[in-house]
Amino acid sequence: MRHSLVALLTLFGCCDGTASTKHRLIRAFAEALVATAPSENLFLCPMNVTDGVDLSSWPSEEVTIDGTLCMDYDELMEVDKRGDFLKCLTEVTNATTHALDMLGIDASIIDGTLLGWQRHDKGHIPWDVDADLTIMQSHCRRAFKKHATQQHKNMAALLKDYLPTDSYYRVAAIKYGVGSELDPDEWDGCNTTEIRVMHKYRGVSCHADVFQMLQSTDPSSPCQRCPIPVNSSATAVCRSSLSDQCGLLEDILPMRWDTLNGVAVKVPANPEAALRSHFGSTSVRLINLKEIPRNYKYGSYRLVIGEANSDDDDDEIIIDNGSTTDGIF
Repeated sequence: MRHSLVALLTLFGCCDGTASTKHRLIRAFAEALVATAPSENLFLCPMNVTDGVDLSSWPSEEVTIDGTLCMDYDELMEVDKRGDFLKCLTEVTNATTHALDMLGIDASIIDGTLLGWQRHDKGHIPWDVDADLTIMQSHCRRAFKKHATQQHKNMAALLKDYLPTDSYYRVAAIKYGVGSELDPDEWDGCNTTEIRVMHKYRGVSCHADVFQMLQSTDPSSPCQRCPIPVNSSATAVCRSSLSDQCGLLEDILPMRWDTLNGVAVKVPANPEAALRSHFGSTSVRLINLKEIPRNYKYGSYRLVIGEANSDDDDDEIIIDNGSTTDGIF
């Protein structure tokens, strides 16, 4: 029993396996969907944190939960060097954006990275697992034709030459929807949907996925399944010949410079519309007291958006096994 408790505390409490006394109690805000929240109001908790909690009046009213096994933002940043991981994502996003810009290719943050920019005060989603960028494949082909030499079989080889040389970077094509790498000899030029730029920061590995967008005016006339407003001359864009991730070209271009965690990146012309193209009807707001969605690493955690009780009194807290504790393990 003791070993199981220590394991839980290591996962959900302080990093040395002790329960957190910083947030013995958390008042979950009376909101099910939260547009944005500062980092000090975000907690990752075990899924059973609401067991035995009366939620009948929530979200009409705030509810208080036992937060001793939850992680606040600062504690999360210490787990598996997550703080360095997010810095790694920042570096690879910035470096890739500038490398593509030198080649004459606009690259915008997209998907989860764009959501972090919009929802987390121009930062990353604290529990994000990679970085996402998008470019137009027509721009890629134009740049490859202009800059490639006989030494460059494909855009991965060309892009690598424009990335910083003072730290580790590697570039490869990825089988879209599968995740495995393509052999460099398996593709030419820009003939791939997904290019991955891998990076290391202080011993932590991360990557940015660069997704190439097709447009309905391309010679092969892709994106035919994408809906276009009636009587509209708009150009549709999509991520593959299967017409997924549909959107409008006018929502992507022209891109503009902005910042992400204090470094220069580009964002699409209409960030809200670009997010709808990826997330569809799924809410892009933070979902209070629910599991982290669409996340293979943190999907087993429940997000609690609220305020920690900062009192250092000796009030007893009832824990799941029916015993009591004064919060000091």
